[in-house]
Amino acid sequence: MNGQPETYLSKCAIDTAINEAMDLVPEAFSDDLSETNYIAERRVIGEREAIAVSNVNDVFKIIEEHKSDEKYGIIEIEGWYPEKCAYYRSFHFRPKNWGVFINLKCLISLSRDLMKTSNADFYECLKFVWKKLLYHEKYHYKVDLFSMMAESCLKMPIYIHYKHQVYDPTFLSNDNIEEGLANAFAFKSVRHVPSKKNYLVMKKWLTGLLDHSPPGYNQYQKYLGNNFRVAESQLVSQVLSASLSKTSCNNPLQDFMINSSHKFWNLEKDNKVYLCV
Repeated sequence: MNGQPETYLSKCAIDTAINEAMDLVPEAFSDDLSETNYIAERRVIGEREAIAVSNVNDVFKIIEEHKSDEKYGIIEIEGWYPEKCAYYRSFHFRPKNWGVFINLKCLISLSRDLMKTSNADFYECLKFVWKKLLYHEKYHYKVDLFSMMAESCLKMPIYIHYKHQVYDPTFLSNDNIEEGLANAFAFKSVRHVPSKKNYLVMKKWLTGLLDHSPPGYNQYQKYLGNNFRVAESQLVSQVLSASLSKTSCNNPLQDFMINSSHKFWNLEKDNKVYLCV
């Protein structure tokens, strides 16, 4: 891979870049799914059909097709976290299909819970919840993508070591920076709804939801504002070192993670977002 990562990425498709990275650093990719990934994958996907969707309007159509097939209750909010409803399947574990998977039943249940506290209709609530879940999982994609670029530049496996030595051992603890950053990233993304009044109510609902999340996830408020960049720099250091580093990273690749990687590839456009029904 020649030149700056962002220059290269802008000229090729994501699957092409992944295949080239696999050829360049094959040991960076594994068929051995981590335990945390396996549990989340079974909960969100299981034996359900995964339908690729390009936007939230596709989700509406699928809901209309399936609304008479199943009853959707109100989800238990206490102790909730995104991976109970959505899951990012990393391309580093060589799946047949990788990307963001969102559970339809859970999506509808969360939307109905939001309806109870707002004057918004179901579809406005669903758009809000969909974006929150999608952007949380997109942040995990950002980490996955950064790791692949670093592996291609450094010619060594990175993501799998980080996953097994940092992410998995710290999951559901305050030492897990990635989940707090993913929630902060999603929190900042859900800003646009038709009604300002509804937005304030929806934001309050979302704040309550995230504040009652387990450790790690509920640290998102620490990473809002200027602290986001500082924490992300620390995450870069953890990813590259596969250790619980408490210091920021000065590696040149840091700029790609912080400033550029989230700009590359529209996962919906590339058919990497799935609704599990």
